[in-house]
Amino acid sequence: MMIRYLMVLTWLLSNGWTQPLVFKDVADNQLLNFVHDHGGTGE
Repeated sequence: MMIRYLMVLTWLLSNGWTQPLVFKDVADNQLLNFVHDHGGTGE
């Protein structure tokens, strides 16, 4: 799964016009992952 995601991300990054959208999407995903991993449960 992760390798496939990285392959898609690399392909998108190779198309320069997609970079701003890709970086925003990655940033949003990182934020969601952080909230999911650390969100509100005290763990």
